[in-house]
Amino acid sequence: MIFKVTYSVNEVMEILGLCRRSVIRYIKAKKLDAFKVGAHWRIYGESLQKLIEGGTPHGD
Repeated sequence: MIFKVTYSVNEVMEILGLCRRSVIRYIKAKKLDAFKVGAHWRIYGESLQKLIEGGTPHGD
C-alpha cells in the first residue's frame, strides 16, 4: 500500500508563511491540490513541493 504525504492548512501556513485565507485561495484556484476530510482540508505534499519549486501542481 502506498501512502501519500499530506499537510494540514496550518502546516502549509507555517511552511509558506501565509495566512489561512491565502492557503484556501490557493486551493480554490487549483494552485494546491487538496481534498477535504470532513470540514478540514488536506494538501498533497507533491503539490506543495511543486508550488515551492516555482511550478504549478499540474505542470502548467
